[in-house]
Amino acid sequence: MNPARKKPSLLFSSLLFSSLLFSSAARAASEDGGR
Repeated sequence: MNPARKKPSLLFSSLLFSSLLFSSAARAASEDGGR
């Protein structure tokens, strides 16, 4: 497999993971603030 195709996939998975983590943290913070 060529690395040029593997790099964007890694970047996308990293972005998706950080997005998921951020949304999870934001939801926890909003829940904490709601109480």
